[in-house]
Amino acid sequence: MEMWLVVSLARLVVVAIAAALGVYLSAWLLQAITPELDLWAELLRGNMAMAVVLAGVILAVAAVMHPVVSVALESYDLGPGAAATALLIEGARLVFGAIVGGLSVVLAAGLYNLLTGSLDERAELRGGNVAVGVVEAAVMLGVALLVSAPATALVRAVLDAVVGR
Repeated sequence: MEMWLVVSLARLVVVAIAAALGVYLSAWLLQAITPELDLWAELLRGNMAMAVVLAGVILAVAAVMHPVVSVALESYDLGPGAAATALLIEGARLVFGAIVGGLSVVLAAGLYNLLTGSLDERAELRGGNVAVGVVEAAVMLGVALLVSAPATALVRAVLDAVVGR
């Protein structure tokens, strides 16, 4: 029982690190699909539209990663002395979940931008159009809510295959 206390505390650290990496990965992907927008420069100049979009990315990644985190490590019968294995599994699960979540959210937002036709979201965001930023953030959050269950199932299936469950 005491082992799981230590593992739970270590898990908290692993989750915090993975969450930070997931958010950074998503911001990096957002920058990669919008190279004409300098995300960080726009934030530094006080562009609220870009701040809303980045907030949407952060919340969307959290929404996708939350169900991944909610799987109890105790549900995997790893045997005695398996704390290190449990933490490795947790880390792998979170990294994979962050990648799946980040890719899903940012690519869906990019596809949405392609489908909107004459509206140039990037120009509007560069100009500070907060209304467009709110809609972009809502698209990402909506996508995150829709893909969180299949993303979690994918992460669990891969984990089960690796652990041999």
